[in-house]
Amino acid sequence: NRLLQGDVGSGKTAVAAYCMLATAATSVLGDKSEEDSSSTRSSGRFQAAIMAPTELLARQHYHTLTSLLAERGSSLQVGLLVGGQRVAERRKLRKQIESGDIQLVVGTQALICSEAAFANLGLVVIDEQHRFGVLQRSLLRQGSRDPHTLVMTATPIPRTVAHAVYGDLDISVIDELPPGRQEVATYRVAHDQVEQWWEFFCKKLKEGRQGYVVVPTVDISGRDMASISSAFESLANGQLEAFRLGLLHGRMKPDQKASVMADFRDGRFDVLVATSVIEVGIDVPNATLMTILDAENFGLAQLHQLRGRIARGRVQGVCAAVTDAEVSASPRIEAFVSTADGFVLAEQDLILRGPGDILGSRQSGSPPLYLADLLRDGAVAAEARGDAKTIFENDPALDGKKFLRLKKVLLGRWAATLDLGLERVS
Repeated sequence: NRLLQGDVGSGKTAVAAYCMLATAATSVLGDKSEEDSSSTRSSGRFQAAIMAPTELLARQHYHTLTSLLAERGSSLQVGLLVGGQRVAERRKLRKQIESGDIQLVVGTQALICSEAAFANLGLVVIDEQHRFGVLQRSLLRQGSRDPHTLVMTATPIPRTVAHAVYGDLDISVIDELPPGRQEVATYRVAHDQVEQWWEFFCKKLKEGRQGYVVVPTVDISGRDMASISSAFESLANGQLEAFRLGLLHGRMKPDQKASVMADFRDGRFDVLVATSVIEVGIDVPNATLMTILDAENFGLAQLHQLRGRIARGRVQGVCAAVTDAEVSASPRIEAFVSTADGFVLAEQDLILRGPGDILGSRQSGSPPLYLADLLRDGAVAAEARGDAKTIFENDPALDGKKFLRLKKVLLGRWAATLDLGLERVS
């Protein structure tokens, strides 16, 4: 298991594509179809799957892979498995995946929900892992084979940090942005600064830039948060009445969302008013402005991902986190404004939320540790991780007499959760 950390636009997708292609180019040892050199079948090769949190992002990955293969005249087959497909189409794809005729599979949660069985799954790539639950991520790893797992994220969530400290994940870091990319300038906009911000926003729009306005909910909430309908109407008849506005949210049909995004990408809209559905999978280099309304209602990982939408081009992006007048200084907003470093934000999130159950499905909260603190005692945790790896390499079943007590405690404490992608000790 490897965690690939890199900010939006740093090249994580390119790394994933290379890993998937390398996997599909590898033959399965002992496969009879490989013995016949004249065979043109690819069922004797390993398969790779990438699971994205949204259909927009899944389709973007699908087009990236198909275009890449078409340019090089490759015979590898790519399949797209998402929730909006017809039953007959999904059934056909499942058969092709099970037979190994499709080597690269791109999908959403439909990869799990459809119970797709792979012939020779060699690699699972999970994009933006904080969007998936623990059980969802572990289900893709089940099967007769134990595939390699590449987890990609721009902001590791607390549980991921805990895994990295404890030893389930190795870490690779892309700590540079492509040439010409600039760090997004981020500001907290208080109630008495809103009009000044909108003046700046409109000025940049008139210069040819595009922008996003992000709201926390689709419907009007009892918590007095801005809904997308009320925000759209208010902006269209107020601060942004001179500009062309588009609307995007998760309840729209997939073809509607794709159409709106295409229009925005082609410049038919100046501003896209949206919910957090744009958090991943949106790539519009000319969009360099973002206003996040009621920013205190978003999680730190969400805020960081949203900000990444305006870091795709050579012009510096500018992001405003607009907070409620009655909200005092929020540690989450202060952390968001102070840095664009994903690991720094993850540590701050760890302090604010806790690392969650290390082997369980709870995503945040206090860990089941009696004395240790994952930030304060990082060196001790790293040493314990090394000892655990040594024990596992020498005696994975803990059959030795000196490990009997350890085995008893391990099973007593973790028996209910050790099936989450880990080998059960018995």
